[in-house]
Amino acid sequence: MRKVWNGSQPSSTPVFSFFIINKQAVNQHRTPTVLLYKVLCVTMERCSTQVSRKVDKNAQEENVTLHGSVVWLTVYKRIGIIGGLSPESTTLYYQHIIRRYYEVFGTHSYPEIIIYSVNFQQYITWAYEEQWPAVAEALLDLLTRLQRAGADFAVIACNTLHVVFDQVQRSSPIPLLSIIDATAEKIIKEGIDTVGLLGTSFTMEHKFYRDGLARHGIGVLTPNKTSREYLDKIILNELSIGIINPETRTKALTIIDELVTEGAKGIVLGCTELPLLLTSHPNYMLFDTASIHAEKTLQYAVRTLD
Repeated sequence: MRKVWNGSQPSSTPVFSFFIINKQAVNQHRTPTVLLYKVLCVTMERCSTQVSRKVDKNAQEENVTLHGSVVWLTVYKRIGIIGGLSPESTTLYYQHIIRRYYEVFGTHSYPEIIIYSVNFQQYITWAYEEQWPAVAEALLDLLTRLQRAGADFAVIACNTLHVVFDQVQRSSPIPLLSIIDATAEKIIKEGIDTVGLLGTSFTMEHKFYRDGLARHGIGVLTPNKTSREYLDKIILNELSIGIINPETRTKALTIIDELVTEGAKGIVLGCTELPLLLTSHPNYMLFDTASIHAEKTLQYAVRTLD
């Protein structure tokens, strides 16, 4: 929370757009009342406030709290995204956060977002050479840059790079939200205890994803070697550059069927590009890790969404 003084007190407050959230509405899981205050400070000595209000029909104006000459306003956390891994999935994060915010609040005052788009080829090279210490060091450098740019917390918009998440999180200068933990929460909420995992070969073959879900009591099945190599190839050579091939979708659905036959009760799209290819399935639940992670990002920034 931040204090903004009215015109009767000196202030050096810059220009802001803020929202006050109706806590009662939040607690009752209703769309919160939003009171938009546009505060324009003219000089160090004077501050004029222009208020436009959008009041939910169930809200009461008494939910606005005024303490003498002080108005308490909620300031959203500024989001940092390490993106470009690939650019296609970074777009999914950005669009989800913006569209979901508008869906819930009905305004365009979504949290500020800082995106650091990396040199994707460098990370591809490090991954195939299994230079994970170099990846961790680079991610920590990016997190420091995001912090200096003003980010309050960050997410890595890539499943594969979560192979070094624990190490990076321990040294990160700002909070870091895990895509694996967010996905696990969603799986548990749906009452599923065994999932099939699709993704890059690194994600499917390394233990980090399996262990991460296992911490939440979730079992993991992965495709056979031929299918893993196929998925790795199409993610890098098609999906990461926006190519959506119907034949690829058909093959991916066949791989899903095989996992379900083996006992999977849901499928984790463990690469943030896979939702470009698979959006839903008529018989099985698909866990879109990009959307799940983006939703958790918005929740953390706003701290009011259910």
